Amino acid sequence: MQYAIRIKIDSLKNSSWYFYPFHNCIKVFFRMTELDQKISAAYQSEGKQEDVNQVYLTLLGTVLFVPVQKEKAVLDDEPFRPLFANIDGNYFLIAFDTADRLKGWAQQDVNNIAYVELSGRDMLAGMNDNVYLALNVGTEFYKEFSPDEVKQIKKIISKIDQFKLKAQKEEDI
Repeated sequence: MQYAIRIKIDSLKNSSWYFYPFHNCIKVFFRMTELDQKISAAYQSEGKQEDVNQVYLTLLGTVLFVPVQKEKAVLDDEPFRPLFANIDGNYFLIAFDTADRLKGWAQQDVNNIAYVELSGRDMLAGMNDNVYLALNVGTEFYKEFSPDEVKQIKKIISKIDQFKLKAQKEEDI
């Protein structure tokens, strides 16, 4: 069995969802992933920058499962349309670090959505700077990344890309 217990979260009960209604969010306990461990360590250290950076770096290397609209419009040029939550005027992109977590979140509606697998790096690089990232909604290690955090992670992506480019140029010499 993947989870031990389910607990209803009341704080999201009155939230309005953009694209797809999930009114009864359930908290599900799964085995800890590497990303869970890094998030837990960052919380335990009360946000020590070294631990926070480990969360960011682990997130960039993690395959994420992003729920998307199942039906695609015929004239739509986009390969997929992610589901967003609109809570108090803020948009949240929803992602999970395992397919089981996504399916646990969707519950009986799992057949009404699809999902794509993206690296954390690719997903974050393509995110709008004004959108929150809601990681592992309904799980014990749910984490919201604010737009400021998303911008910070994008800076890390840019620095990594610069280092890779520099190393490649030096290798070509």
